[in-house]
Amino acid sequence: MRRVDSATAAAVTLLALTSAYFVIDNYVPLYPWNNLTEAGPQLGSTLSMVIPYTVTAAALLARWRWPAVFMAGYCWVLLALQIATWYPPYLFGTSAAWYRVHGYEKTTKLLPGIDNHDVVVDAQHNVLQLLTLGTAVAVTLATARLWRGCRTS
Repeated sequence: MRRVDSATAAAVTLLALTSAYFVIDNYVPLYPWNNLTEAGPQLGSTLSMVIPYTVTAAALLARWRWPAVFMAGYCWVLLALQIATWYPPYLFGTSAAWYRVHGYEKTTKLLPGIDNHDVVVDAQHNVLQLLTLGTAVAVTLATARLWRGCRTS
């Protein structure tokens, strides 16, 4: 059996941790951390992270180089989508009807409000964004190591 290098182990650990956090946050009522009473169906959202993260872990562990590259890109796209959803309304006060519809105004906040902007990124999403960033970095580093390892053989 092949030994798993530290970069791959870190990436797979973060993939699992982020997936577990996301599933718990989407399905376990922890009000005021999350507000599941107004959130609506979560299956599509949950699967859009958990399935690709599982494929990413498999690609890294199996040393599939091209799938690992593709999935590393997916991790960065997922982070970009999270930032694009939350930070323009937070920083610039753009409209975000989804914010109240899903009850995010009632959840725990770490960031301060800005002037009269309606949206403040809530803590559950701050944690998710940090985990997603860590995951994207770790997967990218593990993928780079995977490619470097191929050149030395």
